[in-house]
Amino acid sequence: MPYVRAQAARRLVGQGLKQSRVAEQLGVSQAMVSKYLRNSPRAPLGMSAATLQNVVDAAVASATADERRGRVPAWCPICPELWTRDGAGHATLLEECLRGDAPAPADESRVVLENLRAATERLRHAPFARLAPQVSINIAMATRDAHDARGVAAIPGRLVDVHGELRAVGEPEFGASHHLSQILLRVRRSLQQVRAVICLRDDASIREAMRDAGLQHELLPRKRGELVIAVSSSRLPDALIDAGDFGIEPITYLFGASATDVVDKAGRILEKLPLKASA
Repeated sequence: MPYVRAQAARRLVGQGLKQSRVAEQLGVSQAMVSKYLRNSPRAPLGMSAATLQNVVDAAVASATADERRGRVPAWCPICPELWTRDGAGHATLLEECLRGDAPAPADESRVVLENLRAATERLRHAPFARLAPQVSINIAMATRDAHDARGVAAIPGRLVDVHGELRAVGEPEFGASHHLSQILLRVRRSLQQVRAVICLRDDASIREAMRDAGLQHELLPRKRGELVIAVSSSRLPDALIDAGDFGIEPITYLFGASATDVVDKAGRILEKLPLKASA
């Protein structure tokens, strides 16, 4: 139920868990966890404060233990605890928060986050800052069944150039980049095998380096100022280019099967980029 989940979410975030992981443990979206942190729902009527606190304590302890074991249970930890303490009288409340009795597939979200971490580590150890647009580089990767931004992870706040070295300002999280999520999701409507995208700068030297690296690109049109993304279901070039508009920086969107795949492609561009070319 919302009140107990909100209190548990606040406690778990306070213990250092990422919002994305708290969301998985409690069976809600990351956006809902963020909402809980801003404004907690009111306590339900008909249940004592002591009972509510005991349920929150048990839920937090269960989620913390599962997190240490590296697993996300099929059941939100609030449900069995609430049922044990007062479930017979609150069965309708349980219906609202039960996640189901089948475990989720092998934590694909964790695989996505690990791939993003590996990709950002690669970005640190080569001069990829030379490919960065003014808005800086970001990279995103989707789960196989992603249908909205909650299924796409990225780097919060993008990667920043620190003395020529790209560094992530935080750990990758789901829902961290609305813009890249929308670009990737629109492409995936036609091509589900595309799982990742990285944004780079666009200019003549980048386009030439892509050609020299054997990477294909296409220009995206704009209609009344809005970017139009319509791709064939049979093929997608390695990169789609937004040539920009008044007040809009030109950007190269490089696509691939994973975050590490797009970094590998970006590395091929970097190898062909003349040393004098800079962002």
